[in-house]
Amino acid sequence: NYQGPWLPPGQQSFGPPPQRSNHPVVVIGVVAALIVLAAGGFLGYKHFSQGAPASPEDQIKAVVQREVADYNNSNFAYDPETDCKARASDNQAKEVEKLRQLRAQLGTMSASVANIHVTGDQATADVTAKFENVPDQPVTENEKFVKEDGRWRDCTPDSSDDDDEGG
Repeated sequence: NYQGPWLPPGQQSFGPPPQRSNHPVVVIGVVAALIVLAAGGFLGYKHFSQGAPASPEDQIKAVVQREVADYNNSNFAYDPETDCKARASDNQAKEVEKLRQLRAQLGTMSASVANIHVTGDQATADVTAKFENVPDQPVTENEKFVKEDGRWRDCTPDSSDDDDEGG
């Protein structure tokens, strides 16, 4: 059993006394610091990226995508997040019934948005819809949008407005 050079009793060896290893403490500290930095960076990114206002074009595209999701989920009720206030009083019962029939016949929808033109608090965009049951017959409409309460909303007149009797 070798224990180093022999020293007379009462004599100490030269050099620093043996140190306990701090290696596990250092590793734990570094890992904890990395976790804190990663979490802080992620939360900061989420906070600041959500705080940055999206362009009008991005907001209009988001409105259309939400409308597509509502249509695909058979949710045809007035939605104040996507529909302008003027559409709240449109012929909702008649329009909802038309949309239910279309959804049953055509299946789900996907849409793309192009040619967005923004003028102040008004905008137009070409929205092309493709339907599950007739994918080779896309429909493009020029839709109208308005900015209300700081948010863009669809203000395209419902199709029932064109064929109302006595109206």
